[in-house]
Amino acid sequence: MDKIPLMVIEAIRSVAFLLEEDVTSRIATIVTSHISDLASKEITSHVIRAIAPHVANILTTSEALHENVEEIKKLHSSLSSNPNADDIDISIGRVEEATDAVLSSLEDVKNVVTLLNPSLEATQECINNLISKTTELPPPPPHSAEPNTATTSIIQRSD
Repeated sequence: MDKIPLMVIEAIRSVAFLLEEDVTSRIATIVTSHISDLASKEITSHVIRAIAPHVANILTTSEALHENVEEIKKLHSSLSSNPNADDIDISIGRVEEATDAVLSSLEDVKNVVTLLNPSLEATQECINNLISKTTELPPPPPHSAEPNTATTSIIQRSD
C-alpha cells in the first residue's frame, strides 16, 4: 500500500463513495415506487368496500324519490282532468303523502351523505399522509471516514 500514491487511494475512495450513494438512491426509489403501488391498490379496495353500502343506499333512495315524483305527476294530471270536490280531497291527501315520502327520501340522502363524509375525509387524510411518507427520501446514511470494505479490498489487491 506504500507504493500507491495517496491521490489514487483518495480517488478510489471517492468513486466507491459515489457508487454507494447512487445504489442507495436507486434502492430508495424502487422501494418507494413499490410501496406506493401496493398502498394505492389496498387503499382503493378499502375505500370501495367502505363506500359501497352508502352508495347503494343513495341509489335506493334516489329510485324511491323518482317513483314519488312520478306519483306526484300522476296526481297533478288527475287533478287537472277531474275537478270534483271529493276527488280533490283524495288527490290532496295523495299529494301530501307523496310529498312526505319525497321529504323522507331527501332526509335519507342527507343522512347517508352526512355519515359518509367523515369516512371519506379520514380516508383522504390517510392517503395524503401515505403519499407524503412514501415520496419523502430517507436521510442519507452517515458516512464514516473509514473506507468501505470494497474500497479496502481494491486497494489491497493492487499491492
